Amino acid sequence: ALDQDNVTLTADDMVISTTITTTGIVTLVPVTLTTLGPPVTLGRPINLGTVTLGSLSLTADELNQIVNAVELRIGSTTGCNITISNPAVAPGTNTSALTLLSHSTAGSITLNVDLLPPSGPVTFNAGTVDLNGSITTVSSLTFTAPTGFTANGNISGQGVTFNSNLTLDGNNNPQIIDSGARTLSFVGVTITKSN
Repeated sequence: ALDQDNVTLTADDMVISTTITTTGIVTLVPVTLTTLGPPVTLGRPINLGTVTLGSLSLTADELNQIVNAVELRIGSTTGCNITISNPAVAPGTNTSALTLLSHSTAGSITLNVDLLPPSGPVTFNAGTVDLNGSITTVSSLTFTAPTGFTANGNISGQGVTFNSNLTLDGNNNPQIIDSGARTLSFVGVTITKSN
């Protein structure tokens, strides 16, 4: 039990087999251990849902060991690519908010499955964001992807904000739904429908 402390776990891989309880922020940061040069370099890929060689892999069972955190932050701003690959993974279902972080120009976040995130705000922040599945939340969704954002699935939240250009895949007819009394926000955004 950690009470109100912020917790940062930094590793090339990790197994979370015991409960981490805090009302602070929990941050999971990937690194690559090296034998030559600096002992640690930032930017190792992250896979949420599937154990993947060469990545910081976290399963739903591991992420659900993080309890009561005000926010779960996964990634770093140094370029780690994040893939959400397993439909069983709802990162931070025991936390209030979820933030996925990658490098603002070189990093990417790819959602390959449908995602039901925690009840609090959800933020995707990377160079590019590709949603190949749908995301539904009862709270706010914010997408910041200066290099581009592609939606092949539905997006639903209460207060949806895009801080990036947006491409909607015409083959899949994705929908952007603001289910609350708020409005959709597009900040400096060009919307393109492909196909």
